[in-house]
Amino acid sequence: MRDDHRRRPTGQRPTEQRSANKPPALRAKEPVEDKVIEAQAFLLRNHSGKLRGSFALDDMDQPSLAMYDEDENPRLGMMVQDDGTATIDLMDENANSAVGLLVSSEGRGMVISTGEDTPQVFLGLNEGEPALEISDRDGNPRLRLGLGEGQTHVVIYDPAGQVRAAMVLEAEGEAQMAVLDNESVPRAMLTQNDDGPSLQLCDGEGNVRVFVSLDAEGNDSTMMLLDAEARPRVALMQSADSNGLELMDEDGATRALLIETGDGQVGATLHAANERPVAGVVVNAEGDVAVMDGDEDLEDDADDEDDSSL
Repeated sequence: MRDDHRRRPTGQRPTEQRSANKPPALRAKEPVEDKVIEAQAFLLRNHSGKLRGSFALDDMDQPSLAMYDEDENPRLGMMVQDDGTATIDLMDENANSAVGLLVSSEGRGMVISTGEDTPQVFLGLNEGEPALEISDRDGNPRLRLGLGEGQTHVVIYDPAGQVRAAMVLEAEGEAQMAVLDNESVPRAMLTQNDDGPSLQLCDGEGNVRVFVSLDAEGNDSTMMLLDAEARPRVALMQSADSNGLELMDEDGATRALLIETGDGQVGATLHAANERPVAGVVVNAEGDVAVMDGDEDLEDDADDEDDSSL
């Protein structure tokens, strides 16, 4: 005979006891037809008769679940729309949405709002691409961070919704930063790519008027001034071997050139519209001067000058 202390307690079997401890929703069995309850709304009230929960269809026959606080203010809501969009809203004491979750065919994300249901922070996926958007108290977008088509981008907006600054990193590694005016016209752009860094300054029409660049090795630098038609008119060049200044006409033809070479020689030439040199002067490191007039060769003049000094 077994000891009394090893006997099972009378009543429910252990499996029945565990089942009894589960929440009602987990203890439910397959519904029996004559025990199914059908309705368009269920209301949950406390002992004082106050509404604390509801499960109902709205005016568009969309199912929703709501929970209320002691003052019968809605604090949590869930809904599934006809197109499959599912939402969860956490509300403040004034029944304004404070935090919302959304899943739809276009994306999914979380929205954090202030009073008056004004969204201020969005974090989620937009057409499969991650995005973070921050808005001001009026709901106007002010900052956006996202990924798309291989790009990483940051966009900054003013209170009127105009883009004022943007940064983009391409999948290939090119980086660009732009500053825009209050009409969203780019006025300054900084770029870094395989060719090296460059800076562009633009007018109110978005035309580049100043261009500055440095090659990838850091040896050659260029500054170019352009007219209102974005045509180069002045170029300043610096390299390990020489420094130069070039003036161009509206057709892009070189009309004047000033060059200083690494051996101390300085030369200046004036050119016709077809870029043919018509006048010039060269000064070497010793101070010897050679002048060119018409089609004369500056190098020949310089050689003649050197010969005459012997």
